[in-house]
Amino acid sequence: MRVNLTKADLVDLFNPVLTTGSGGFQSLFRFLQKKADKKNMYIDLNEKDIQRIKNYFTDYGSGGWQDALFYIFGENILSSLSHGFVPSKPRLLHN
Repeated sequence: MRVNLTKADLVDLFNPVLTTGSGGFQSLFRFLQKKADKKNMYIDLNEKDIQRIKNYFTDYGSGGWQDALFYIFGENILSSLSHGFVPSKPRLLHN
């Protein structure tokens, strides 16, 4: 699945705060960064990648990492899971 990214999506995806450390979310964001095509503003994801994003969004409470996933993937991958989700922080860059 190809997900088109906005400038704001790229700012969120490449926020260095999200990859500082060695935890699971940091690993997920480093993985997603490697898959992203910044120049052409998209990311190609397979079913396993999509399921991983969904699991991290739903299984680990709420906070900055979930906010970033919501902002980047909320309209496409997470649309069926994000109803009622309220981000804890505003988006870094507004479209």
